[in-house]
Amino acid sequence: IQIAHVGEHVSSSYLLSQDANNEDGYLQAVLDIGSSLGGFGIEVQLFKGKVYNRQIKIRKPKKGFNFPPVNLVLKSKCDFRKKVSVPLYNYVDSNEAQFLKWL
Repeated sequence: IQIAHVGEHVSSSYLLSQDANNEDGYLQAVLDIGSSLGGFGIEVQLFKGKVYNRQIKIRKPKKGFNFPPVNLVLKSKCDFRKKVSVPLYNYVDSNEAQFLKWL
């Protein structure tokens, strides 16, 4: 993923988290530094004019191979109403439905 701060201030603090829970088990999103994005998420400070490149690994539960997308969420720490959410998926079926699928 690529994230960047484009606000007014030189830097801002955000929470990076996931919204993903389903009946078949819990999909866990983990940042490349080893931090889980589940639950509260992790705090990140972004500086204006800098683009951050990170990798996210999705760990699947022991049961199942087909899951709804994991929603990656970036929220402002000063105003939780300000947030962006992006679904992470690796498969689109013939009806254009998105999934995370393991073979």
